[in-house]
Amino acid sequence: MLNSHVIRIDQKCSWEHSLRLAGKVLTQNECIEQSYVEEVGENVKQNGPYIVISEGVALAHANNRGNVHRSTISLLTNKQKISYGSEDYFQVTYVFFVALVRSEEYLEIVEDIMFLGKYGLIEKYLRFRQEEADGLFRRKEIHM
Repeated sequence: MLNSHVIRIDQKCSWEHSLRLAGKVLTQNECIEQSYVEEVGENVKQNGPYIVISEGVALAHANNRGNVHRSTISLLTNKQKISYGSEDYFQVTYVFFVALVRSEEYLEIVEDIMFLGKYGLIEKYLRFRQEEADGLFRRKEIHM
């Protein structure tokens, strides 16, 4: 996951809006088409909050119908809970938006995200990635 694919917000929003925000960065980078974002939303409308895979974590996805150009993932984090259903379990603060060219890649990603969510490691992972990116930038500055 690229650091540029992490969106941090602190606002009350609907699950529909959270999906649009998480998908927007991928459409802007031409990884996916807008129709993929719409399909993800339709999946939730038709099937309910099945994308909530662990406490506080949603994994948004759909089948590639030629509208995914590069396998990629974005992450929306919200300081406020986003309701994907009426029960407490369906309140999320992390929305992983997954777009895969090949469906075979899905299981590995689900396992990794569930591991991070189960052990409360998502924020630690994000901090590490940011520190790693900042350090790489500083190292490049020094060598130029």
